[in-house]
Amino acid sequence: MTSLNETPDPDRLLECREFFAAGFFRETESSTFVRMAQAVAWHQSHMELPPWQGTRLYPGEAEVGGPSSNLYSGHSAVYFHYAVPMGRDGRKLEQKIEEAGGQRKQALCALQAALGEYPYFSELGGWIHASVNFRRILSEGLNSYGARIRARQADARKTGQSDKLAFYDAMQITLDGIRRFHTRVMENLGAVSGATPIRSLPIDDCIDRGIEYHAGGARYNWSVVTIGSIANAADSLQSLREVVSEQKELSSSEMLQILKTDFKGKEDVRLRLAGCARYGNDDARTVTSSSASEATAHTGGT
Repeated sequence: MTSLNETPDPDRLLECREFFAAGFFRETESSTFVRMAQAVAWHQSHMELPPWQGTRLYPGEAEVGGPSSNLYSGHSAVYFHYAVPMGRDGRKLEQKIEEAGGQRKQALCALQAALGEYPYFSELGGWIHASVNFRRILSEGLNSYGARIRARQADARKTGQSDKLAFYDAMQITLDGIRRFHTRVMENLGAVSGATPIRSLPIDDCIDRGIEYHAGGARYNWSVVTIGSIANAADSLQSLREVVSEQKELSSSEMLQILKTDFKGKEDVRLRLAGCARYGNDDARTVTSSSASEATAHTGGT
């Protein structure tokens, strides 16, 4: 039998796919505002993403019964919605209680009791509409916005304003949830738009986990490795080959010391190097000199 005062076990709620409720009951000593922010963040971090239907906008508009309706509720009886502080499906909760067993059933029963105990768990809860300033989002971005919130957090902590500190804590939690949601959306799109085995091959995480890069195999998301300054590298290697290896005008140790001091007192050497063959002048020497093996040879292995 579940007591009205029993707090639902957030870990069991998570197992029951009650993501929003699991976040709300994870830190019961926090203010209601912070707990709601935590609930939203947990919902964004764990909710099932709808399948991509090839649309330009993903996740798209949540239509009742449509392919993306689980963006808001999915398998959850208590869920986040853009217009309702906390959505609730009583019939779905009853069904989940009937099908569950053990600690999961106990957690769901405690959740059901809590729904009637707290006034902010009402069936509708009132409508919340907001006007989003997209120009501000574009110009400021989440990172700058987060930095501004962290600065206000520090001020509130320094002055001992607990109410304001709780507010800014909730804002930071919400931003963190949005970032996690964005990461999950991008990984999900990458996984369904086509695997890239060549990208996964050199990544240790993908090999160790047995998961393709776009499916979340790497611990860090990155776009592409870009190699620049090829012409500069070819010019430098050709200068080293000509002055050090071929003409023996300087030893590799002497050249290294000159480079370390940025040609201080050695303007004649700088001009000599600048007069060597250059990439792009149809000189084959600048093409063959751009290998890593020759770079090691010209510097004496240093």
